[in-house]
Amino acid sequence: MHDQRLLQRVDPYEHEDAFGFLSRVATANHLKDACQIIGHCTGNSVGTMKYKDISKIAYFCLNTTSEISQLSGIELARSEGNRIWQVSGEQISKAAFLCFRNSRVCPQCLADETYIRGCWSLTLYTVCAIHKTKMIDECPACLKKIKWDRPSVLHCLCGTDLSLVSPEKAGPHELLLSQLIAQRGLAHIKPIHSALLDYKHIEQLSKLSLDGLCKTIWFLGHCIGNLGKYGSGHGSKILSLYEANTVISQALDLLQAWPNRLGARLDELSLRQPSNSTDSLINKLFGPAQYYLHESLQSQELHFIRTAYEQFIARIWKGCYPEHIPREDKVQLEFAWGLI
Repeated sequence: MHDQRLLQRVDPYEHEDAFGFLSRVATANHLKDACQIIGHCTGNSVGTMKYKDISKIAYFCLNTTSEISQLSGIELARSEGNRIWQVSGEQISKAAFLCFRNSRVCPQCLADETYIRGCWSLTLYTVCAIHKTKMIDECPACLKKIKWDRPSVLHCLCGTDLSLVSPEKAGPHELLLSQLIAQRGLAHIKPIHSALLDYKHIEQLSKLSLDGLCKTIWFLGHCIGNLGKYGSGHGSKILSLYEANTVISQALDLLQAWPNRLGARLDELSLRQPSNSTDSLINKLFGPAQYYLHESLQSQELHFIRTAYEQFIARIWKGCYPEHIPREDKVQLEFAWGLI
């Protein structure tokens, strides 16, 4: 690698995963792995491609800047602890939505064309929208997690050809969400219209940005669906495939008969015994959801989620308080929600 440029050019696919692309470049040029390329171009081999380094990497790999800049998984910005990534041509604002260090693949897609699709890095993309089968994150031969930094995108470190793995058939909830995600880059993918959601709600979800769609599913399926099980800090957890599928199912269940099921769920949650913390009562009962609502659901496209939640919370505290709530806490809550 003493020369300033590589010898063998590799053509990137549209919205290909950036690290997966560099892995293919490394293989074609007989290099160790993608980290070696990043380290040579930037001096930092952590395995993250940053927007500011695109021109250097493009030049070294014999590609144009525009070819590299459209890849998925590029870190676009970082400021005061906030990071923005690019996936399938859109911006993702939450690290919990990405599983860069937990590789997932569709065997049949790899058999069709050997490259890593950008959407595979999304935590909530748990099945292949094209083949309608579950993504895999574990090698069936060595029973170990598939390494994100493996030298070959086609093979596990143990040598197993991942394109030969027989995946399981996908369930309807996770398939619907994967179709909502995949339709952005694949025009022939259309979300299924079934008993899961009516046409109106599917159309509403289809119009959301990729970041907005992930936030909607995360808020309803994780923040509301798992309320009481985790604290506010759990919002940064990278979900396993099983956990992600559970979140998806819980979110789509609440979106059925919207917004009545959300209201019924909040009514049920309000009857829980509050925690023994010194926090306000609203945070003792709804803390993680409250935090995520005010920190992440402020965009106009998510107004329908925010409004429904706030209206149900206001109704709960104004008209049907649980008996165990002290009068002074009721007054505090009514004041907080602008009811007095």
